[in-house]
Amino acid sequence: MLKGEADRSNPRARSTLGSMYATGHCVSRDLPTAYRYFALVLRTDPENAAASQNLESLWKQMTPPERQAAIKQ
Repeated sequence: MLKGEADRSNPRARSTLGSMYATGHCVSRDLPTAYRYFALVLRTDPENAAASQNLESLWKQMTPPERQAAIKQ
């Protein structure tokens, strides 16, 4: 259900999924996927300070291959 809402461009669902993947809560921790969800939030809401801050934090945590995977899609 949450994934479906995220697929329908729901920013709250995308932010929640980004947080889940960033922390590994209920899903396997996956920083590139978390980064992509937060980036999608910013596409629809460029002024979203929390999403912007999360992107910056994730970028600092990721390895170079993870960064490449994050920006690939």
